[in-house]
Amino acid sequence: TGTPAAATFSNTATSETFGFVDAKIPGNLEGNSAPQLVDVAGVYHLFVGSEVGELWHYNNIDSNILGAFTRVNGVLDSLDEGEESIFAIANINDDEALEFLVGNKRGGLGLYTEFLVSGIHSVSLAQNSLAIFPNPTTSTIKIVFEDIINTEASIQITNLLGQIVTYKRLWIDQSAELDLFELPVGTYILTVETSKGLYVEKIIKKK
Repeated sequence: TGTPAAATFSNTATSETFGFVDAKIPGNLEGNSAPQLVDVAGVYHLFVGSEVGELWHYNNIDSNILGAFTRVNGVLDSLDEGEESIFAIANINDDEALEFLVGNKRGGLGLYTEFLVSGIHSVSLAQNSLAIFPNPTTSTIKIVFEDIINTEASIQITNLLGQIVTYKRLWIDQSAELDLFELPVGTYILTVETSKGLYVEKIIKKK
């Protein structure tokens, strides 16, 4: 109650099960939940670090403060910064994307920009081996690999909230095409995983 400048709080928690989110993994006695609420274009998103190092993303929060939030399956599911992970989130570059800084029990800090991975040794990033055109695009993009011939690839496109909007497993022979006609206008992250490593590029869908 009160005002933003002079808020007053009850001594009793309004809810002990906020969003019905529980960072405790079955079998563990502790969860060490480390939440951060972020306003993204007027919509709230909840990011939660945990005792075991998993990073979780939830939406369906606005006008649902006492209800169950929805876990978003996306890029964060594959990240692991180590035990007792904690988020710090901000738009550092003053662009359309958020930057994530993740701390852990060991004392390290991992930086994620637009869900791109920086400095994470468990992920191999292939450099300068991928070409995408046209980019920006109005419909179809062609992906050309400089060093891949006849191999299987996992191709994923996520929006800037980390939500998967396209996912395919393809057998590629140096190139592949994706139809983005149905996607809304905006900026997306293309992630391609092959036996050669992980390729990550920004793509832009325009009218």
